[in-house]
Amino acid sequence: MGDKEDSGGGDTSVQGGSSTQDSGIAAQRGARTSQGSLLKEVLKNFTIEKFSGDGYDDWAWKMQLYFRQIGLLKLMIGMEPRPKEMAEQADWDERSSAGYYLLSQSLELNQRHHIMHLLPEIDCGPKAWAVLKDLHAPTSVAASLMLDRELSMLRLSENEPVQPVLDKMRELYAKLAIAGITYPEQTNASNL
Repeated sequence: MGDKEDSGGGDTSVQGGSSTQDSGIAAQRGARTSQGSLLKEVLKNFTIEKFSGDGYDDWAWKMQLYFRQIGLLKLMIGMEPRPKEMAEQADWDERSSAGYYLLSQSLELNQRHHIMHLLPEIDCGPKAWAVLKDLHAPTSVAASLMLDRELSMLRLSENEPVQPVLDKMRELYAKLAIAGITYPEQTNASNL
């Protein structure tokens, strides 16, 4: 009898936790539904200049803005791995497919062929982003050193307007960030 009472008490505790857990899951589903609605709306109205192989940095930056706006950025850049729990996998898979779709719609045919083979894969979105990044981002050591050197040589002359120098500096920092190299804010200011 003691066992039954303990198990009954345990069941009540689990049920209480379950209803709290259920309301948490329902809230997550509600958030996903509104996110899903936003995603569907963005997919309907999505337009971006198609990437042909030139201007990767600018294109990648625009795509990251789109991904951030619709909640796909972490998934697409590989910072949100596929969940292990079955209940969450369907949502992740749908979001990965949406990211893949956005990528494919933003590519000229000469670039789209690099990712076509990934479509049947569950994680086609993040893999497609990685393939394009590996092909086009200036991540080689030589390219990174060249950008870093160009940044360190950038100086403001006495009668030179500040804005063009700041614009060039931002451009170089953006290219380095895409390559995975970042600097503390103090370094940014001291370069001028």
